[in-house]
Amino acid sequence: MLSAISVLAAGTTGDETIRLYADDELVGTYSDLGSGADSGQFVRLDADTDASTPSQIRIEFINDVYEPQLGIDRNVRVDRIEVDGVGYETESPNVFSTGTWLAEDGITPGNRQSEYLHADGFFQYDLAGNPTGSLIVVTADGSTGNENMSLLIDGETVANWDVGTTTQTYSFVAAQTVSADQVRVAFTNDRYEPDVGIDYNLRVDNIQIDGVTYETEDPSVFSTGTWLPSDGIVPGNRQNETLHTDGYFQYASDDVQAGFVGLAVTQVTVNESDGTAQIGIDRFDGTDGPASVFYQTFGVEAESGSDFIGTDSGRVDFADGQSSAFITVDLINDEEFESVESFSVSLFRSEGAELAEPRTAIVTIVDDESGLGLVGHWRLDESAIGQNVADSSGNGNSGTHTNIAAPAGPTANGVDFDSANAGALLFDGDNDFVSIAGDPSLDLSDGQFTQSVWVRPTATGRTYQGVLGFQGSGGVAGRYPGIWVQNDTQVHAGFGDGSNWNSLSTGEVLTLNEWNHVATTFDGTNYRVYVNSAEVYSTDQYAGRTPTAETRVNIGRVDNYFAGAVDDVRIFNRALTAAEVATLIDGADVPSVPLSNGQYVTSQLAAGFDTPIEVEQLADGRFLVAEQDGVVRLVNADGSVQSTPVLDIRSIVNSGTKDRGMIGFAVHPDLANNPYIYASYTYDPPEITGGGLGGVDGNGSRVSRISRFTVTENNGVLTADPATNVVLVGNNSTFDNIGDPDSRVGLEGPHSCVDAGGNPIEDCIPADETSHTIGELEFGPDGMLYAASGDGGSFGRVDPINLRALDVDSLAGKILRIDPITGQAPSDNPLFNGDPDANESKVFAYGLRNPFRFAVGGTASNPEIFVGDVGWTQWEEVNRGVGGENFGWPAFEGGDGESLQTGRYRDLAEVQAYYATNPDVTAPMWARLHSQGARAIVMGDFVGPQNASGTGTLLFTDIGDQILRAATFNDSGEFLGVEVVSGNVGFIVDMHTGVDGFTYYVDITGSIGRLNFQTV
Repeated sequence: MLSAISVLAAGTTGDETIRLYADDELVGTYSDLGSGADSGQFVRLDADTDASTPSQIRIEFINDVYEPQLGIDRNVRVDRIEVDGVGYETESPNVFSTGTWLAEDGITPGNRQSEYLHADGFFQYDLAGNPTGSLIVVTADGSTGNENMSLLIDGETVANWDVGTTTQTYSFVAAQTVSADQVRVAFTNDRYEPDVGIDYNLRVDNIQIDGVTYETEDPSVFSTGTWLPSDGIVPGNRQNETLHTDGYFQYASDDVQAGFVGLAVTQVTVNESDGTAQIGIDRFDGTDGPASVFYQTFGVEAESGSDFIGTDSGRVDFADGQSSAFITVDLINDEEFESVESFSVSLFRSEGAELAEPRTAIVTIVDDESGLGLVGHWRLDESAIGQNVADSSGNGNSGTHTNIAAPAGPTANGVDFDSANAGALLFDGDNDFVSIAGDPSLDLSDGQFTQSVWVRPTATGRTYQGVLGFQGSGGVAGRYPGIWVQNDTQVHAGFGDGSNWNSLSTGEVLTLNEWNHVATTFDGTNYRVYVNSAEVYSTDQYAGRTPTAETRVNIGRVDNYFAGAVDDVRIFNRALTAAEVATLIDGADVPSVPLSNGQYVTSQLAAGFDTPIEVEQLADGRFLVAEQDGVVRLVNADGSVQSTPVLDIRSIVNSGTKDRGMIGFAVHPDLANNPYIYASYTYDPPEITGGGLGGVDGNGSRVSRISRFTVTENNGVLTADPATNVVLVGNNSTFDNIGDPDSRVGLEGPHSCVDAGGNPIEDCIPADETSHTIGELEFGPDGMLYAASGDGGSFGRVDPINLRALDVDSLAGKILRIDPITGQAPSDNPLFNGDPDANESKVFAYGLRNPFRFAVGGTASNPEIFVGDVGWTQWEEVNRGVGGENFGWPAFEGGDGESLQTGRYRDLAEVQAYYATNPDVTAPMWARLHSQGARAIVMGDFVGPQNASGTGTLLFTDIGDQILRAATFNDSGEFLGVEVVSGNVGFIVDMHTGVDGFTYYVDITGSIGRLNFQTV
């Protein structure tokens, strides 16, 4: 049986001739070798022989000419031979040469480990007794064609190659079976002389071991010679194919469990005198191999260089097996009186493990010079009736016991603070209180305040019990800011402004006969109530109003009396942040906060899904559940799951990271007459193959699409053929319009969906990063399809490309409104320019960061969107719009009812120029600070008539605290406020009110269910 022999060879002049021998018999003579030896352009010479092993093969160079005075120097370069498809490298230590010149000894017969014959002579592939193990194939190229590459197994060099500019394979057969973690590929002759245009670099696309491919840009590959713009040349898991200096790639084995890295906390409170702030990082779901995470700090109120030592590119390393680490930020302790200030920490990249949520944290620095703004602090630690009630604030606002008699009075049963607490004060609820005389320091008429008090209510059946405040002869409009216990377990609060009584009442949030911490804050716009550090109520209906100039205060009485115990009362002339309010708990044990008239609880309907992401109810009561990797499943009314997927588009969905995949899903509301389902997804074009960043489900740059599929039903089995795919948006989201599919794009680009001039490409949705790609799909009451897209850029750093969210010609950072059949823009869209295919025409709202989930309300003639925009370092937003709104990102983020310039982004020249245009920006309807526990908002839906909480209620959640909140509206659609309406409901990522009026949810850990409202 004949064997197929191939020789890959080239000459330097084009005039060289070689002969191929098998078992000393001439097989062929070859003269057409070309002149590509030095650039690696080899000619393949094929023959069939009886030889079946490489040791039977010899290649001779027979017509050398060396006449340097005439510029003639013939040489032959033989890259390798192949015997029945198995490659054997010429530079193997086992290949004998008689014509190779080396600098140390000229032309000397021996095992020269070179591919060149510089004189008449031969290569004898005498491999007897040698490699019988793994075949290792390295795919590589050089930037100049002069690069040298070495292959190492267990740290020992086994092969060396001269690498050309054309991507080629270099093979080696080992003496034993080899795993990837034994293999290194090294660059050994770097040369960088920019003044003369010399820059050697080696690119290694991948290695193959016995047919298994290992991509060089995989997060598990360790590099010692890769340059990145963020930090230069630093050893680490760089996810890059190039060695820019002498160094190596160390590969990893198949069973590596590198895991994920994310912040362990989202809020940290430190004292200025602590010296450092430590923010924990966790590595989970695997700790194999080293890993690194990169972070930046951003000043909020605190300033880098004045309050803390910030960084643009900090790094924390994990050793193999290490599961936790800390970011340490140095604090600056000054002598200045300052308010409590904060800064944020943002993770923006990882190596060796995948970056996970949470990625941002708020650090609050409590000033140690004073409790700035503290105008009164009554610890109520007195030991006998009649003692002066001391003011610990330093302002001298002491109080006196009035009508206090045993068994009321001082008690040792105070709050169990971490710090010392001598006791509390009991009130009988009949006529006793503490009277504090008026003093200018207690004047809160500048418009901001915080009141903090610990209460242990004991009486029942009382409508109002005054805890803190004062009412003089001016009636309710003249009241000092105050706090009451209402109907036993509610909090009532309010202030008079001289003309109005500005009050609120929470739900049933207090626990009888236990210590409850109550704090109210008013910042001039938002009036908030915290119970046991949880924000239980907020409203902005009194924005712009200021308290009266009354300065007298009572504890235990306002217009009526309190029955129970009170401890540690404080008044500030500013609004504390949520983080500051939390510090007032001081380690005390507190009860869970009960909810108002009832609460939502979860009821699971079906489980066992693989990362479910959306749920839609069909008219017959069945459900469609979309999984992130591109599968849609049918759930019957009894909870059973149809064995055959309704839709499977995993072959085109890029779901290689937690925030990519099929993120949006919708069902046509008239499915009987329009049998369509819809998907929005990060897209892997057909050119994407293999593994690594540029491979299937890889984390390199991508694009996104929105598609429609036709549904059919046969014998009760519902299916949608992937071949019915009609791309509605993203027809130009193609491979050619991806910036660089093989890399995680840096700030410098190249970016997706832009032309050579940097202009947005029509009908192309960029997804350059692993998050902020595509989002929700929703049908509106007008029958149009609404779609969300993220900014597509860096989620952790200041990235100028994110300004495309403000560019109406780009599809990034938008809510789109399209015809669900054609994908074109309706002519009544707010930015319609006459062309239904134009990007601008499809835009309904813009200036969004990551509108992962949104809801559509209103009417057919006046639809409204309510967008949960996942924030950056400070804010989570609910944005409300009727069309045409600019929500401002990245120039603006937050606040609550006002637009605030975004820290760090505001320093960009492009953003400064944007501010100079005085843009019309729509502020959030509601926003929540990360310092208040926010992390990543998930918008839900308006509840239906089956829920007793009422139909004017919009539910949403946050993956940080995983509780439901309800935004409420009056009959005119006016926003009233937000209230907590559940305990922990799990990792909900989608909520939809179904055709039956119930609200259904998706828990990304694998289940769907129904939200039920339970009254107290």
